[in-house]
Amino acid sequence: MKTLLALILTVVICGSIFAQGGDRVLADGNPPLMQSTVDHLIDFFEFGLHGKFTDAQRAQFQAERVAEWKTGDQKSRDDMRLILDMRAKLMALDDEKLKEAQTTLQNYLVDNIKKQPNDPTSKLLKEVYENGLRNAVSSNRISNNTSNDASILLGTWGTGTVSGINFVGQTTGSYTNGGGTQVMYTFKPGGRYEYASLTTSTLYNCSMKFGTYESGTVNIQGSVLTLIPQTSTFTSEDSCVARNNYKKQAGLERKTFNWNVERDEYGAKLCLQNATVNGCAYKR
Repeated sequence: MKTLLALILTVVICGSIFAQGGDRVLADGNPPLMQSTVDHLIDFFEFGLHGKFTDAQRAQFQAERVAEWKTGDQKSRDDMRLILDMRAKLMALDDEKLKEAQTTLQNYLVDNIKKQPNDPTSKLLKEVYENGLRNAVSSNRISNNTSNDASILLGTWGTGTVSGINFVGQTTGSYTNGGGTQVMYTFKPGGRYEYASLTTSTLYNCSMKFGTYESGTVNIQGSVLTLIPQTSTFTSEDSCVARNNYKKQAGLERKTFNWNVERDEYGAKLCLQNATVNGCAYKR
């Protein structure tokens, strides 16, 4: 464990968030090892490895940390503090950055686990990781699309992206984000649906918005989903160019997709695919 934790230090900033108060003391010391400390360590590794500890694995991991703590090795204690600080910083990230960080952390942890095949904690974490992979394969898809029933779709599904490109104003010197796109699908009882998308763009002192809204009926035939719009509008707004401010009727073309509903660590998601679309939206 000491070696594994030391390797993680390269991606962690120093700090301490050891639990205080009414937690159960697992091992004496200054500070003592608390139950919540071990729980937070397990939470960190479950997040990083995309897997869950079994009760037996939790007990083994806790026993190893207690034994390690009782040796009085300050380096091991400092390493635990650093991992807990990393966990606190991860919890402060927004969903998009957290997802990116999880992938990076998983790759890093798996790589270092492989470098220490004989370390007891590495063996345990390897089991957690491999169990997570097996569970993802067996439970990832929660709809096999063999039914024409649209009830599994009821509710709102959304996705969105934000540009990482910033523009600097030549006059003010201030930075503004380049914008992004958000998409929402809402499926209602009776085979009804609503679709809305909003794209925003900012360039220096000018901001633009482009929105599409449509409503209609949805038809499902096994793995094929067809949206049949009955109303559709397109709206354009531009803070700098007046002629770009308008609202008009949009096309009523049917849209057909291959579809399925899956589940990952962030929840249920609706995935659609055709010649121009290939993406997923999460249940809201």
